[in-house]
Amino acid sequence: MSKKENLYCYIRVSSDGQRDDGGSLEVQREWGQKVSKQKGMKYVELYEGSSSTMIRSEEQFFESPRPIYSKLKDMIRSGEVKHLWVWSPSRLHRDSVEEEVFRRFTLIPNKVKLYVGQFGGEVPMSTPNDILNIRISSIFDQQIKENVSYLSRMGKIRRSNTDGHLGPFMGGTINFGYRVNKDKFFEIDKEESKIVRQIFKMYSQGTSLKDIKIYLDTNNIKPRRSKSWSLGSIHKMLLNRFYVGEHKWTDKKTEETYPIVVPRIVTHSLFNRVQKKLTFNQKNKGSNFKKHDTLLCDFLECYCGQNITGHVKLTHNTGPKKYYYCHSKENKWKGVNVPICDNRRSLNMDRTDELVKERVKDIVEDSSFLKEKFKNDVLSQKGKKEDEIEEQKRLKQVSIDNLNKQLDVVFQSMSKNEVNHLTKKTPKQVYVQVKKMLDSEMVDLEDRKSVLVKEIDDLDTQKDWVDWIGKYSDEITNTFSDVTSDYLKGVINKIVVSPKMGKGRDKDNIQLGHELKIHFRYPIVNDSIEYNDPQNKRKGYKVINGKKIVKDMVETNKGGRPKKKQKKNG
Repeated sequence: MSKKENLYCYIRVSSDGQRDDGGSLEVQREWGQKVSKQKGMKYVELYEGSSSTMIRSEEQFFESPRPIYSKLKDMIRSGEVKHLWVWSPSRLHRDSVEEEVFRRFTLIPNKVKLYVGQFGGEVPMSTPNDILNIRISSIFDQQIKENVSYLSRMGKIRRSNTDGHLGPFMGGTINFGYRVNKDKFFEIDKEESKIVRQIFKMYSQGTSLKDIKIYLDTNNIKPRRSKSWSLGSIHKMLLNRFYVGEHKWTDKKTEETYPIVVPRIVTHSLFNRVQKKLTFNQKNKGSNFKKHDTLLCDFLECYCGQNITGHVKLTHNTGPKKYYYCHSKENKWKGVNVPICDNRRSLNMDRTDELVKERVKDIVEDSSFLKEKFKNDVLSQKGKKEDEIEEQKRLKQVSIDNLNKQLDVVFQSMSKNEVNHLTKKTPKQVYVQVKKMLDSEMVDLEDRKSVLVKEIDDLDTQKDWVDWIGKYSDEITNTFSDVTSDYLKGVINKIVVSPKMGKGRDKDNIQLGHELKIHFRYPIVNDSIEYNDPQNKRKGYKVINGKKIVKDMVETNKGGRPKKKQKKNG
């Protein structure tokens, strides 16, 4: 009995939605198996997954994002594949040019038979007429594909212009927390939106992505298109401004962006707190500081823009080696495009910690600004202050929601103006004037909204300050006990580290140390008090703000090879 030949069946879907939905995928797989059985061959599947065939640049033509397609060409050249089936040529090729190249330089020279469709008809490629028929068919297929894409784009653009204020669904996966009504507009899903708020709240309170995933999976809360949650999908949700009602649809061909108004699920205050937490956690990714206590990992930044994190290396002989270092070289090894960084030497952790602690101690102890702020903000009304902050945040969120309603009206007016222009109901001059007026009004409303969002962020910072200053009141009014990382968060924003260059003993330019720029939250560096009447201090005083930045220097460790001995003459 002769061995069955293999029929290699190339299967591909165009999007993650089609992949997860399974309809298109299962149809291709089912007919591939039927054709294999019909021809008496063994079914061998080549599954590409989800990959768009749209080419938008010259680079995309030469850099195929389809690894299985590339592997297939190698298998054909090696002689492994002699029979190939696809549902349609569009599943295999991105355009008529690629199809021609594949047929001419891959299939024909290697004598591969190509079968297409549910009946598995062989595509003849032996005569000039066969080639002509293939080319004509390919051109028609390409034209149909481009027409469908064009009509889809035009439909989305028109809907964005006319219905953008109503939150139209533009296709793809529906965001968790929302549903789409029968008229294809976004609505808040009552039950899922509670879960979204819970996810944001948990992360803002310090719950890790891993623990949030465990919470969701163990409570049988399912994501949109898979059996369980991934850390990536949770992280993507937390970054998505969709949940504060801000969505934009971008036409990939023209790269023009269209605003879409959607209902808000989380407040700007909660969203901003989560973004700060995400930024902080991303900054310290890859550091082992969580395994060991370090003081400054939350604050150190390299002048080149890369992270500076702490590392504790345990040794048997000399004890632990503790240092801070810039990640630029490490990221470059990983293939990340990073700027050139001259911070090549690590920072001695103990020496750097001690310098920063002493500097902060001196500045805080001498600060008139902090003592005055403490007296006004906390001494008599800490509880009242917190309630006032929460109420101010609530009122500003209400103002943002009202601005969103005004933006909604402007979007409606813009949509109507566009429709009147397209249907020639208004003269071009009127259309241009109205458009200019509405564009100006929209910019004004967006600016006012941005100011309110920033003010909410400032109130959150103020609340953090009130909590912090209540916790560390003794350190401000009396003396220090100890400086901790938590303590520093109340007075420091960041510490930027730059290399200190100079001449070495061989007269070459080397790094001699590190310059630290300590950025304080408040203008407390060399601040002072000015009395209204120096002769009569009972008449009151005013606090003169200082600076927010102070510089210090940390020298690198001495060592290395010994100095060369000078040869004596004679």
